[in-house]
Amino acid sequence: MMKMISFAAFVAFCLLLILTIPVPAQFPATIVYSITATHTAGTGVTSVTCNVGACQVARGTVTIVGGTATTGTIDAVSWPGTNTAPVCTATQNGGSTNYGIGNSIATTTGFNITAASSVSGATVVINYACVK
Repeated sequence: MMKMISFAAFVAFCLLLILTIPVPAQFPATIVYSITATHTAGTGVTSVTCNVGACQVARGTVTIVGGTATTGTIDAVSWPGTNTAPVCTATQNGGSTNYGIGNSIATTTGFNITAASSVSGATVVINYACVK
């Protein structure tokens, strides 16, 4: 013979199951904002400078001095490994010339900021943001 349980007992049992199941670590937003990103200038780029102190993984504004760089990767952004790759975007911040600023797909350790048009001899300001 089956014994019936109350709805309240059923809900309590379900909550107990949910609260005791281990959840794998993710890319928590609180950690994203506190990790400092490393910026490495692409081939031919003279410099990459964070505009406000240390750039974080979650967001930053960098000034790229193009030097002799043409197109492709102009800034390789990296950070210590994470469990989940974030979604990152890079956009040009002002200027009279559009350099087709974009980015690669982020991995668990970083992403590249790219230029579709030559940045040779130019200075470009770029904003980037990464979210979980």
